[in-house]
Amino acid sequence: MNRQQIEEKRAKMARSVVICSVMLLLCVGVAIALDGSRPKESALPVQAPAEDLETDKVGATGGDTLEDFRVERAQVRDRELAELQAIIDSELTQTAERAQAQSRKMDLLEWAEQETTLEGVLRARGYEDAVVTVHQDSVNVLVKAVSLSKSDSAVILELVSRETGQTGGNIKIIPLN
Repeated sequence: MNRQQIEEKRAKMARSVVICSVMLLLCVGVAIALDGSRPKESALPVQAPAEDLETDKVGATGGDTLEDFRVERAQVRDRELAELQAIIDSELTQTAERAQAQSRKMDLLEWAEQETTLEGVLRARGYEDAVVTVHQDSVNVLVKAVSLSKSDSAVILELVSRETGQTGGNIKIIPLN
């Protein structure tokens, strides 16, 4: 194999790592949201108008579900950021792949900032705890509450939409008791 073939092979491997990382992040998010230990309930998106808002109810588990989710989200994100940084730093990474990795890294950092902002605002508005996950085309909001009224859901929906730019159909609000 010549140098060009080796570089192409490494670039393909780098792309595969990025794709696998994204898939892992998505799978972890879905697994946590559904939590196979409980009966599965449909995860319907919360949509405007406020009169039509519905939320999912997820029962409590033995541990602190929100804290467990927060820790796992941080671990997965840290791994993905490290992998992206390795791609960015590699001398063998081609320009297009480096730019793609830099763009993805910037997206992850922006989403993390939005998540932190929304979680803080939700706590400031009186919700005991909340975890928010922002992705390219969706936002999940897990709120520690026995249930949420349509008014509460509408307030959360407006806040999340304003902060992330996502529309109501792409935002899921899930109360956890």
